[in-house]
Amino acid sequence: MVILSLMIPLLCPMDSMQEPDAAPSVETQEDATPAQRFNKLEAEYEVAFSAWMLEVDALFEAAEKVGTVDKMEWPKEPLVDFFPQFHKASEEYASTDDAIPFLLWMVENGGYQMPADTSAGSGTVRH
Repeated sequence: MVILSLMIPLLCPMDSMQEPDAAPSVETQEDATPAQRFNKLEAEYEVAFSAWMLEVDALFEAAEKVGTVDKMEWPKEPLVDFFPQFHKASEEYASTDDAIPFLLWMVENGGYQMPADTSAGSGTVRH
């Protein structure tokens, strides 16, 4: 029995005796599916948008207290940073069904207030 317990480390490398690592997250996978890429990007936008809204609310309340709401400077909207990322992904998946979620996101979120400079090209999206 003692001999067997001494031989186990020799037969099984230490790496195989350790807990397996968790599955790589989407952000570390180069081969993430289009759906995983979309879900990750959308989740990042939601977090950024929520933080932006909290900042806007705080600035609005402060400006309202001193009567300067009309002169309030708005923080940069996260849409300006995220729109080009969704546009880039839609171009990468152009002419496939995988582009649809990215295109829909752009229509739903950018249609009412297109950022002045999205660095996404001429403003025309062709697929």
